[in-house]
Amino acid sequence: MKRRKFLKMVVVFSLVLAFSAVSLTVSAAEKKPVTRKMLLGGRLGDSWFVLSQALAYFVNKQSDWLRLEVVATPGVSAGPEIAMKDYEKYVFISPYAGMTLNPTLKQMEYYDKDRIMGYCTSNVWVWITYDEKIKTAEDLVGKKVFVGRPGGARTVYEQRVLEELGIKDKVKLLHGGYGGGKNALRDGLADVAVMQIDYILPAGFKKGAFIEDLETRKQVHYINLMPKEMQLKLGMVPLKIFAGALDPKTQKEDIYATVDAVYWCADARMDDAVVLEVTRILYENADKFASWHAQGAGISKESVSTYIIDPERMHPVAKKYYEEQGVKIKPLGDLLP
Repeated sequence: MKRRKFLKMVVVFSLVLAFSAVSLTVSAAEKKPVTRKMLLGGRLGDSWFVLSQALAYFVNKQSDWLRLEVVATPGVSAGPEIAMKDYEKYVFISPYAGMTLNPTLKQMEYYDKDRIMGYCTSNVWVWITYDEKIKTAEDLVGKKVFVGRPGGARTVYEQRVLEELGIKDKVKLLHGGYGGGKNALRDGLADVAVMQIDYILPAGFKKGAFIEDLETRKQVHYINLMPKEMQLKLGMVPLKIFAGALDPKTQKEDIYATVDAVYWCADARMDDAVVLEVTRILYENADKFASWHAQGAGISKESVSTYIIDPERMHPVAKKYYEEQGVKIKPLGDLLP
């Protein structure tokens, strides 16, 4: 009797193990193997790097099979330069200026395959000075003007502005990043500098850390050098800053800044499944980025589906996904004041 009871227990236990093994095998078969990609997020501490960390967090938490690791690069424009050499390995941020100029540059191998998955944030810049007497292009003649690094994408546009104003050969150009411009202006080494401000879609403006630091010395004044018509002629993206938005004392009139929008991109040859997964999770979490960085407040279900340059620069997989969600795909300019 005891032996029969023991044998029955063994049979039952064996059946349980067998069913468990089958269940585990089926589960393993259904689960996709993990795919790992790197997200080139720009310079440590920049808004787009922090927001890229947020996107990677959402993907890694919510995807059954895709994992993103955020990697720092020398700057916002470095993503395409790295990714084009190994396009299956990376997704990346890419700015408008780079998307526009890279296809014309030999050193970039005329790269034109970056495709938009969704909007990240915008780099917005203005012309500033301590000298309240500098108000027009003529007032810059003979002055020291601090612009971007030689060969930099935004520097090309800054120099185009000076050329269009007819004063490029009448000023002394100094070069460097925004931090270098801040230091040069503060220390009296430059009279005018191109400077980044904080901007949140659609019409949120703040001076930003660079200008706030400069104003510990004395007031900063804003020079309206880039009217809308000029920017459109030069292939720039104009942005109206309403009078007093930056400072009621030193910005008494409307001025135009320019927008260098930053997008999360993938190479046109990237695996469609990866593009779809990133796009889906970006869209589904579009209202959660503000808790990661103030600039994240500009990310919304309306803004992520925008494009820059032309609609063909949006990845077809991302475009199809947004259309399936009933989202209108439109140029970023439609959201700008």
